[in-house]
This record gives sequence, C-alpha cells and structure tokens, in this order.
Amino acid sequence: MRSDGEPQDDAIEAWVRRHQVRAWRYVRLRGCPADIAEDLLQEVLLAAVHKGIHDEPDARAAAWLRGALDNLWRMHLRSEGRYVRRVEAAAAELALQQGAPDDDGEAWLEALRTCLTGLDGRAARLVELHYRRGASREEIAAAMEMRPNGVKAFLRRVRDGLRNCVRRRLADDREDR
Repeated sequence: MRSDGEPQDDAIEAWVRRHQVRAWRYVRLRGCPADIAEDLLQEVLLAAVHKGIHDEPDARAAAWLRGALDNLWRMHLRSEGRYVRRVEAAAAELALQQGAPDDDGEAWLEALRTCLTGLDGRAARLVELHYRRGASREEIAAAMEMRPNGVKAFLRRVRDGLRNCVRRRLADDREDR
C-alpha cells in the first residue's frame, strides 16, 4: 500500500498478469469469441481491482473472476438474443410492407410454397425434419448422417436459397403486373 491508502500499481499489475490468461481461457471455453472475451475480461479485472478482489487469496480471486465472467457472458448472450429478435421482427415488418397493402402476405407465402417444392431431396428432408417435425440439430444430424455443425451450415444455406428464391419470385410478379 502507498501512504495514501491506494494499492501499489506493481502489485495490481502482477495480480492481473497472474489471472488474466486463465480467466480469458475460461471465458473462451464457455464459447465466447476472442474479441468479446477481451472486453469482458477487461471489465471484470477492473471491477475486481475496484472491489478489492486482488487482496483475496488467488484461489478465491480466481473463483470470483470465473463467476463474474459467467455473469457478463450470460448478460451478453441475452442482449444479443434480444437484438436478433428485434432485427427479425424488423425484417418481417419490412417484408409485409413490401407486399401489396391488400395482400396480407399471401404473395410471400405463395412464393415460399413454390420455392419449397423446388428443393432437392436432402434440402427438402432438412426442412421437413427441422420445421415440420421440430427435430433438434443433433436428431437431424443422426437422421441425415451429418455432424450437428454441418446441419447448422446446411440449414443456413437452405434458408438463404429460399430467401433468394422468394425475392426473385416476388420481383418477377411485380414485373408481370
């Protein structure tokens, strides 16, 4: 401690060096991307110093850091989920606005139905399992002899293809009018 009661900067720097790598690895193992892990780690380390956690034994400080990182990571995931839902709602509203005012989305649904009939065997099976039966990625992976991550990527490609197909059909319908 300095004479004014503030902790010595060298001691805090040494404490941070002792804990930052393990804490960063911990939050990365929880699924956090590297750039977000850096931000969360900085926030947690600052809070730890502010709260005096650096004066605790290392094992207790490490446990506090893990708990704080867990909390911040969960808060980040919840806020991201809200953001995604807001974006999806805005996209749906825009889609409805682009249809004819008296259409009630029927043109979109009809275009989607037409595009769905054009799917090949594997893509059609994926849509059936995921959207009609509500199967999880793991269940779909087992049924289609794929990995769960492969199912996620395949589903994304099918969605993108359907979205583009619907857009083309709606554009063609507008030109025909």
